[in-house]
Amino acid sequence: MISVSNDASAYLYTIELVENVKKDSAQKVAFKNILAEGEESVPLTYPSLTLNVTQPTVALKAGIFKRIPKLVQRIKNHPNYNDSIGKDLGIIGAESTFDRNTLKPQISGALDAHRPLIKWKKGVADSIDIYVDRNDGKGFVFLANDSTPDYIDTFPLPSGEKDTAIWSYKGIFRLHDEQVGEFSNIVNITVTRQVAV
Repeated sequence: MISVSNDASAYLYTIELVENVKKDSAQKVAFKNILAEGEESVPLTYPSLTLNVTQPTVALKAGIFKRIPKLVQRIKNHPNYNDSIGKDLGIIGAESTFDRNTLKPQISGALDAHRPLIKWKKGVADSIDIYVDRNDGKGFVFLANDSTPDYIDTFPLPSGEKDTAIWSYKGIFRLHDEQVGEFSNIVNITVTRQVAV
């Protein structure tokens, strides 16, 4: 069906656009930080302003995820419909076997251009709420809701007397706009202030 194909093209473009903007933003923030606090001997070039996304030429109409279930229901209500047709069309979903009360994100940490990078897998969740403890006496506080793995923390790096600090992160999944399951394990990341020489 052409309308479904058009909807898919438009939505895939949107997902790709969001991914590119997130990566582009992270690169620009990293460039800004290196420009501000990096080694003076490191030559820099301005980052590109273009995004590598090709915009589809299909007509746009809002409400993709409102239309698709209606179309699926019309197909399933047709007198000639059977499970074989449903499997061929991919409209018979697998039975849900997860327990929302025991969902628990598995997160890990790394550094990306000196910035803490929180790695996580989406699975059945819509997004993850990430919390951070910066060892400032405030304990864990909400940092961000992230719907596309992975997340880069762009909070200013330590300054003052301490050149390094350990920041701790944990997350909890969101499903249909509410937190579900359990908090992840806690991940500790050592961050280092960039000292100008």
